[in-house]
Amino acid sequence: MIILADNTTYTIKYNLDEYLPLQCIANRTISDLLSDSGNGLLVYPHSFYRCEDEADKQSLLNLQLRWKDNQCTEAILNTGNIAGFINVNGQSLSIHSRFSTNVRQDFFLHYMLQKVLRINLVNMLHETTDEQAFDFLLLLFPKLLNEALAQGIYKEYQRNEYNDANVRGTIDINRHLKTNLPFNGRIAYRTREFSHDNHVTELIRHTIDYIGKTSFGKMLLENDADTHTSVAQIIRSTPHYNRQEREKVVKANLKVVSHPYYSRYTPLQKLCLRILRHEKNKYGAKDDKIHGVLFDVSYLWEEYLATILSKQGFKHPNNKKGTGRIYLATHNLFPRYPDFYR
Repeated sequence: MIILADNTTYTIKYNLDEYLPLQCIANRTISDLLSDSGNGLLVYPHSFYRCEDEADKQSLLNLQLRWKDNQCTEAILNTGNIAGFINVNGQSLSIHSRFSTNVRQDFFLHYMLQKVLRINLVNMLHETTDEQAFDFLLLLFPKLLNEALAQGIYKEYQRNEYNDANVRGTIDINRHLKTNLPFNGRIAYRTREFSHDNHVTELIRHTIDYIGKTSFGKMLLENDADTHTSVAQIIRSTPHYNRQEREKVVKANLKVVSHPYYSRYTPLQKLCLRILRHEKNKYGAKDDKIHGVLFDVSYLWEEYLATILSKQGFKHPNNKKGTGRIYLATHNLFPRYPDFYR
């Protein structure tokens, strides 16, 4: 495993073969990497929120190779504002905060995540890179869950079939003749009605059930009153939950929802899919695939400062979520997103 620090330059002259697999992610922007449909890479917040500035145009890594007589003799590697874990071409890469002195436990990154995501945990670390990456995925779940539930429980039209005497839909002639002859007082019919129990809420329910089986995941689900209430709402809204249908539910959610009213369910749906497919990514990923979870440290630092400065009366526009913009001229001209202003 290669261990690096963010915003650092490395000159590598030995063991160059370990770094050559990184060529497929080096010198490429975050948006370019995320657009590859074959990889399993998540970058927070770029994978979840539409960015209205050029932050997603930064490179994950910059790698320059120097050759002599058809042999690589030196590599210059520059890291940017990204930290986390990534596996590429069978090579594991861990990028820590440059302020962390412990190569195994990045306390500074964990501290910022807990402050920004409003999670109070004492210890969340495992010894393996894959397990740390999975813990980072779980850390995001309460925040995205609460943001989505703040818009209400997701509902959509569902087609249901009934066979009773209270006809309130379209009569299904073929099914009626098969099931209700001789006539027994019941009518077979179909309805199209709003329901909170649908493929999206079922996906969230499966994710809650999945992460609740670990001690760390259970702590997250019971971390605060808001999360506890959100979990209870999802459980009440999915009476038809069946643990055996998890794969079916995952396939039904491969097309991400795009609803103007339930916009916060899109990032939550993406996260749930990644959590439920973690084992597949971990053990079933091919050598030519990219998977991992990364964090924009500059964004985390800004959001961490917001937890402090907002108490002093500062306002904090969020360009990634498109909220709080100000205008530098009348008639809504020159819209801008300052980091903070008062």
